[in-house]
Amino acid sequence: MRWVDIVPAPASEFNTRLEGDKVVFTGVLENIEEDGTGFLRIGESLVMFECLGEPMALGVFVEVQVHNVSIYPLSI
Repeated sequence: MRWVDIVPAPASEFNTRLEGDKVVFTGVLENIEEDGTGFLRIGESLVMFECLGEPMALGVFVEVQVHNVSIYPLSI
């Protein structure tokens, strides 16, 4: 996901939903790197995204809102 909006979540539960023309992921903000790469924990999974702006507090529930979602293969 590229250039997402991050806002505090009103509830402390993992969720993925459609809201108008956006996909909204609710989870725990694990980390944001200096280059804007962020990691959102949704249950046992991590979702990586790119963001701009001031970093939020880590370890709290947030909503990541995005217009487009792309899924890339990952080999571990």
